[in-house]
Amino acid sequence: MPRPVTGAALLHLHRLFAEGSLAGLTDAQLLGRFAADRDEAAFAALVDRHGPMVLGVCRAVLGDAHVAEDAFQATFLTLARRSGVLRPAGESLGGYLHRVAHREARRLNAADARRRALDRRAAAEAARRGATADSDLIAAVHWAVADLPDRLRLPVVLCHLEGRTHAQAAAELLWGEATVRRRLADARDLLRSRLTREGIAPAVGVLALLRPDRPSAAASALRADRLARLAASSPAGPGLGAGLVAAATAWASRLARLASQGTVRVASVASLGAALCLIPGAPAPVGAPGASGPPLTGRVTLAGAPGAPEIPSPILRGEPQAPDDKDDEAEPMKRVTLTGRVERPDGMPAAGARVFVIEPDYQPIGPAPEPEAAARADADGRFTVQVPAPKAAEEAAEAAGQIPAHIIAMADGFGPAIAESPTEGEPPTLRLVPDDVPISGRILDIDGQPVPGATIRVQSLSRSPDEDLEEWLTTLEREQAAYAVQYRLLSGWPGRSVERLIGPATTDADGRFRLEGIGRERVVGLWIEAQTIETTVVFARTRPGELLRFPTFNPHDTEERHKASYYGNEFELVAGPTQVVVGSVRDADTGEPLAGAVVQSPSALGNPLGYIQTTTDAEGRYRLTGLSTGEDSLGNSNAVLVRPPDGEPYPMLLRDVQPGDPTAPVTIDFEMKRGAWIVGRVFNKVTGEGVSRAGLQYFIFEDNPHREDYRGFDYPRISFPLQSEEDGTFRIVGIPGRGLVGARSGNEGFRIGLGVDHLKAEDNGGFLRTVPSQCIPSSFNTMVEVDIPEGADTFPCEIPLDPGHWIEVRAVGPDGKPRTGVWAFGKADFYRLWRREPEGEETFDVTALGPDERRLILVAHEGDRLAGMAMAGGDGPDALAIEMQPWAEVTGRLVDPDGRPFASAALKPRDFVKAGADGSRVGSVPDELITLGDDGRFHIRGLLPGLTYTFWLDRDNRILGQPITELTVEAGEEKDLGDVVVEPPE
Repeated sequence: MPRPVTGAALLHLHRLFAEGSLAGLTDAQLLGRFAADRDEAAFAALVDRHGPMVLGVCRAVLGDAHVAEDAFQATFLTLARRSGVLRPAGESLGGYLHRVAHREARRLNAADARRRALDRRAAAEAARRGATADSDLIAAVHWAVADLPDRLRLPVVLCHLEGRTHAQAAAELLWGEATVRRRLADARDLLRSRLTREGIAPAVGVLALLRPDRPSAAASALRADRLARLAASSPAGPGLGAGLVAAATAWASRLARLASQGTVRVASVASLGAALCLIPGAPAPVGAPGASGPPLTGRVTLAGAPGAPEIPSPILRGEPQAPDDKDDEAEPMKRVTLTGRVERPDGMPAAGARVFVIEPDYQPIGPAPEPEAAARADADGRFTVQVPAPKAAEEAAEAAGQIPAHIIAMADGFGPAIAESPTEGEPPTLRLVPDDVPISGRILDIDGQPVPGATIRVQSLSRSPDEDLEEWLTTLEREQAAYAVQYRLLSGWPGRSVERLIGPATTDADGRFRLEGIGRERVVGLWIEAQTIETTVVFARTRPGELLRFPTFNPHDTEERHKASYYGNEFELVAGPTQVVVGSVRDADTGEPLAGAVVQSPSALGNPLGYIQTTTDAEGRYRLTGLSTGEDSLGNSNAVLVRPPDGEPYPMLLRDVQPGDPTAPVTIDFEMKRGAWIVGRVFNKVTGEGVSRAGLQYFIFEDNPHREDYRGFDYPRISFPLQSEEDGTFRIVGIPGRGLVGARSGNEGFRIGLGVDHLKAEDNGGFLRTVPSQCIPSSFNTMVEVDIPEGADTFPCEIPLDPGHWIEVRAVGPDGKPRTGVWAFGKADFYRLWRREPEGEETFDVTALGPDERRLILVAHEGDRLAGMAMAGGDGPDALAIEMQPWAEVTGRLVDPDGRPFASAALKPRDFVKAGADGSRVGSVPDELITLGDDGRFHIRGLLPGLTYTFWLDRDNRILGQPITELTVEAGEEKDLGDVVVEPPE
């Protein structure tokens, strides 16, 4: 009688037939099968394909085989949960799984209880496998690999962790083999450099350490099958059920193992199994009579776990619940060690100097943060601090390798030393400056009487690179555009922390004050306020001199309110009177006072921006001083804006201050109607990772029936910066009815204008009919429509940003050889500006391409006088070579209608490139290839045949005319346009 086939043998037969149809499928195809049909065989193929790498990462980080199994399971359950939204880079999931595995392993490694268990087993485990220094080194390498940018990490995972050849990796990633080899070499160099800086110097190639031991075929098959069944039984979406399935399953496995060791009671395991049955879509434990229980509502407590915390259900009024992304929480910001030295002005060590790490401060409102010294310099002036790690080059606003923070050193008797965004691996030297030119002055009212008790705060501190203001002063006198020159020639201390470390000063009975600790040859912004005067912002320099007063940007602007004042180190200031506003803030429905509400000016002052503000007391009352008695600096009539107390979902309201007797207080009472919290996350739709510091804006549609209940919210001047947190999460206030939430990342690698296709009928010439202002969808990456039910407390809103796909571009000359250092246009969807590529880099990436998008890419090489263009995207290749040809040049002279040459202006091209409906293309050239002299003569280089060019004349952001339109050229042509008359714009 034949024996029945059971257990592992039967499993092998099933897999044999399944793999016959699955072996040739890519990761993307396998994942698609699983997402669509919950195909267990497809998921098992993915586990079999990537399981050795994932298990190797988990074991390297954790060192404990049992805990590594938990991390291994959690990794693939995360993959199952996100199967419907993931789009693998190229055709491979290896890079994504490496990142998730490393994160899960780190998370388990961080739990105190598990760390103690790990410590107890570590000695026996290490003795068994002889793993000491090598295992630590492998774990360090995995940490370093996890921090690599995708373009370097993906080939490392495929070639060194999964054993692919260069050709196989290139096929999966849709790259060329040469690209794979080059990026592997770059990854090795970067890893070796980072590990060496951390004091780790492997004796062998760093990547040779990563190849995991491949488990037996039977073990792999059983593991893959078990996970496939568990994944297939889990919900497809990223909801609450999936998160609980992953967590509960992992703990059930753990408890079962501990129960077998006698550590916990078997009853506990049974209780957790019963609780698992209550989760929709969860697998029933072995021997359980049924599957999932009733839908989850209200609150849930795990059965059989006395005292266990309740789990609140996030289901809100029948709306789709927000994705539970606990598995995708962002980890704390990665930090690296930075060493440096602090010197006195004479070059001697500044022992005892305090060293601060000042990170970007994005909020111009609320109290300034209190900085704490990160270190003190030792006897040799040396210090060591922890700083934020440089971001990947494609994600950073800074140059590659630059630390996104400033290092500030301070010592008594000296001005601060500032290292702006130092480069990782290059220890900065911070030299303090002499503090022998303090700022002193006197504040008077318009009657010439001293103002005692006035507060003078240092709002900003700027300096020149050589600590000498001479060039700045000379340029300021010549160009007479205060902020434009200051931005260009001076840099300094970011954020609001400066006011907590320098000053403030208070005027005495004679109105006099003195500020020290700034250092010579510096420019500071001073915020001057008192109960009886208009709040004023001026600049002062720690150098003797007269008052300098210039327009902020446009030198031809004669309005006094648009001018900035720069005093010398000693000055006298006459401040205007203030309009006092008093009143109360209450809940519109209950009449209860709202304590802690912020009442402020809607318009900001100074550079950087600041707001006049106060806070309501326990009775909801306020008194606001510092407003001008007429118009503000932007020409707006006076107004008062109220923001809710922290943690309360009241929309901001604004009221105009009606003109009246400036000597008498104006009373304005606010009634704030409660809204709802819009809670969600901005995330990369491909990787699932949160997008930090994404700008957010909320709008309601003009026809929202609840608009009248929130009068004052729809005032166009209400505009405050809102941003997502480091992990992409956000919470903003909304009102009932239809609205929109728009998100825009500071990273240019995402597509723009998404999420509003269904609103085309409401389009108003590129605008949507919304308040407090008309929404421009192209100003955001993604917009999400929300419709908040009346009476709701919270409303979920997940905002996916689409990175699209990217291609690699190479610019080659007529000889077929690639050129480096080219100018490139069209690299990103946002801000299609010209960018100069680094010398030595033969390729650059074009990012954020849509599935059907065709984008015109322009390149120019200044040294060889070559230019070229090509269309990227659509059905085109993923690696593009643009053949450049000799460019054309145009010369001429710009004159006014009277024949006089145009001077002190800039000739600029259109700032966008597009293909017309008739196939015509609008062209552009870098500003650096255009010159316009004081005699009106111009020279434009970098022009290409087949494009139509238009140039306009700009003077301090004001258009003076469009002298050149519909210009076309031939290849290599040199054309003289003669005198070109500039007609003033209509």
